[in-house]
Amino acid sequence: MVRACSGLPELLDVEEGSELCVRDRVMSADDQPVMLAVSRLPREITRGTTLEEVETGPGGVFARLEEQGYEITGHEEIVSARMPDANERKLLGLSSGPVLTVRRRTWSGDRVVEVNDMVMSGESYELRYAWDAI
Repeated sequence: MVRACSGLPELLDVEEGSELCVRDRVMSADDQPVMLAVSRLPREITRGTTLEEVETGPGGVFARLEEQGYEITGHEEIVSARMPDANERKLLGLSSGPVLTVRRRTWSGDRVVEVNDMVMSGESYELRYAWDAI
């Protein structure tokens, strides 16, 4: 899906009104919805590529970006928790409890190539991070 950029230009380092490729998905495991994920990528990167298809193929979006010369060099994730809205409760089949939200920005060099917003049940997920000490 293609949309004009609004509300995210500062995160993607693009001009307000720039076209974005929006990948809006309900992720499932064992036929149960487990995560909502909305990725936004600059359309100048995705135009006419598999990134604009429903199925991006083995390795997903990151593999397709790398094939186009956008080596993934870093990520930033901001994690928070909140109560789900009515649509999130319905799509994820939740009866109560909070959701975890993760906003991930992905870089190729100094360029942001994707912003991904994820929503998942706080009762079903544990997020684990590890990194080297400086």
